[in-house]
Amino acid sequence: MRRGGKAAGLFSEEDGRAAEGYRIENLNKYLGTQVLVSEDVIGQLDTFLTRDLGRFRLAGKKKALGIHELVCRVEESDERQRELCATFSSILGTFRGRSWARGGKETSGDD
Repeated sequence: MRRGGKAAGLFSEEDGRAAEGYRIENLNKYLGTQVLVSEDVIGQLDTFLTRDLGRFRLAGKKKALGIHELVCRVEESDERQRELCATFSSILGTFRGRSWARGGKETSGDD
């Protein structure tokens, strides 16, 4: 997990995860996010509302890595945050499934 340039203790030099954490931190800059985690970490974070952002191939890696944004603790989330995460997930699923005809139907709200 990376937040604002600081490691949150989930990486060690021995398994190469420190470099992965640094690459995830740099991805924060491009995505305009604050806290990102890899899909490997998500299973340990069941008390957090997260937003699946997709798969990204980080510098120096051959395989894409699933990346999620930590939004907030579930008990601190409001209906709007949960709804936005669900809508984003639905649209991401549409994109992944290449269901272009359905493309904008989930976004027909007031925003």
